[in-house]
Amino acid sequence: MADEIHKRDENRVTTVAGVTDDVALDITQLRMNPVTKRLKVDQVALDESTDSISSIITDPTTGDQASVNASGQLHTVMRGFESTDNSTTTPLSAGAVFTGTAEDTLDYSAISIVIHSDVASATDGLEVDYSADGTDWHAGETYTIEAGATKFFTPTLQARYLRVKYTNGASDQTDFHLHTVLRKIPIKWSSHNIDDPIKDEDDAELIKAVITGKRVDGVYDNVNLTNGSNMKVSLEELETGISSNSNAQLNVTPYHADGTEGVLVTGVKKETGKDGVDSSTNTLQTISYEHHEIHSGSTFRVQHYDDAIPATVSGGELVIAFHVPAGTKLPHMTWEFVHEGNMTMKVLEGITFAGSAGTNVAPKNSRRDSTTTSILQGKATGTLVSDFVTVGEESADSIYSGGTVISLKRNYVSRNEAASGSRRQELILKADTSYAFVLDNNETSTQGGQIRLEWYEHTDKN
Repeated sequence: MADEIHKRDENRVTTVAGVTDDVALDITQLRMNPVTKRLKVDQVALDESTDSISSIITDPTTGDQASVNASGQLHTVMRGFESTDNSTTTPLSAGAVFTGTAEDTLDYSAISIVIHSDVASATDGLEVDYSADGTDWHAGETYTIEAGATKFFTPTLQARYLRVKYTNGASDQTDFHLHTVLRKIPIKWSSHNIDDPIKDEDDAELIKAVITGKRVDGVYDNVNLTNGSNMKVSLEELETGISSNSNAQLNVTPYHADGTEGVLVTGVKKETGKDGVDSSTNTLQTISYEHHEIHSGSTFRVQHYDDAIPATVSGGELVIAFHVPAGTKLPHMTWEFVHEGNMTMKVLEGITFAGSAGTNVAPKNSRRDSTTTSILQGKATGTLVSDFVTVGEESADSIYSGGTVISLKRNYVSRNEAASGSRRQELILKADTSYAFVLDNNETSTQGGQIRLEWYEHTDKN
């Protein structure tokens, strides 16, 4: 190296030169690799007793020196710091506000806030504000802090400057800790134990994803939603206790609109003693509701007849009268009139009983082994008595007066000829109202006739 000539430009000015440890030699030019343009250095073995190489990096402000480990690696620490201007442990009075000051975050990648208060904050009481110039502030993330909770938040850095603001709730604090740390590198978002319940104010990272699954044909496909924005599912394996047939069928319980448990009708199959299916036609056999009421013991009947209903000149009428008491149970009634000669059949609503007249007769239950009695009331004794109707002939007893005709039919047959009239569709009678069923003789002589009533008593379910 000592023998090399300096490289000079066209003006004979030295442009590249090296150094030498030989005081007797001139400064010489350093050798460069013409391809890589890198400095050529010869490898020389060091004598540890006399030679050493050391490099020292010194902080120009503090004078602290960097350290290198035994492998020659430089120790580097990405140290953050606590922003004392946005941290406090001074308790706040009710409704009081702590407002931090601007902190420049350009040299940092993340912020973490840990907070504890023995009383609740105001709604959205913890607020992280951002600013581009440290003067004009805009609210970023906000959080509501529960009483006694210790929470950890990692809001993102959205502008050059930030500050932390806290508004206390309606009670004075006695214990308050707010610490804001700026960090050189991002850190993990706050985490929770698997068993911990999730709350609205927990810090979280928003992740949007698509659920994809593998079909039986080996093709992957996205999971879709129903029109009601619910995830579509298919139950193919069920748990014991909620299913039948080796967990292949889900057990279900029907419920009414009011939330009460209903009855599941699963269908009827032909089975000896339990069928309900006609063996010759394989049709399902059912009964009407009126027939059902006979089986339930709620159907009653009564009749009254007279072979010599007084003539019209004597005001001759055949009568069955009764009172429907107040309440929700009502009679659903049908009737039949049978007579001879010219007569009028009518039903009167809202009659007035005329004192003690007629005879009280007890209706008969169509289910003969039932002990249920009728709600209808008779008044032959002058007092309303349950499970009775009052019968008689108007000309002799004067059972009723008044009333509004709600059904009327007249048969114009000759004297001693048979005639009838009936209603097969039930008439639902009113509560707390008196009725009279009347067969009125229009002949000038006595005629025979009969009134037959049949009804069931029912309380509406809704």
